Amino acid sequence: MSRRRGRRESILLAVRVVFFVAVLIGAAIVEYRVRSSLDDPTAYPPPGATAGTPAPEAAGEIEAAFSERRSGFTTEANGTVAKILPDDREGSRHQRFVVRLPSGHSVLIAHNIDLAERVPLARGERVRFRGEYEWNDLGGVVHWTHRDPEGRHDEGWIEYRDERYQ
Repeated sequence: MSRRRGRRESILLAVRVVFFVAVLIGAAIVEYRVRSSLDDPTAYPPPGATAGTPAPEAAGEIEAAFSERRSGFTTEANGTVAKILPDDREGSRHQRFVVRLPSGHSVLIAHNIDLAERVPLARGERVRFRGEYEWNDLGGVVHWTHRDPEGRHDEGWIEYRDERYQ
């Protein structure tokens, strides 16, 4: 009886290990695909194809912050929606999409859809945004693209097709 129980526990442990390894491999594949698509110049429209030109100081501000690994400032810019990513559903829900600036630099936008309306985006369309920039090795993230109910952050927004979402 105990021999059978020991064998059953060994099998369950092996199944758990295989499942855990499969999850890790799946996560690595997703991470690789996201990173490689951000680096693939053919995955996006050519820089400036449909994007307007932001104010020169805003356009250079994000690139300078990226090269200096600087974070925590409010910025405003515009560009072209290069990629629409799945929502982040952990904690507050965020709509995620990549914007290619006219310079060719890409930045992730994380728009809180628990506090603001979802933006009905389409790839290749122009978008303008205001929010807080945070550095990361993929080009950076702009978040706080909405009103802050507690008033601790500058108000942000996303403008798309002449509508402001905040």
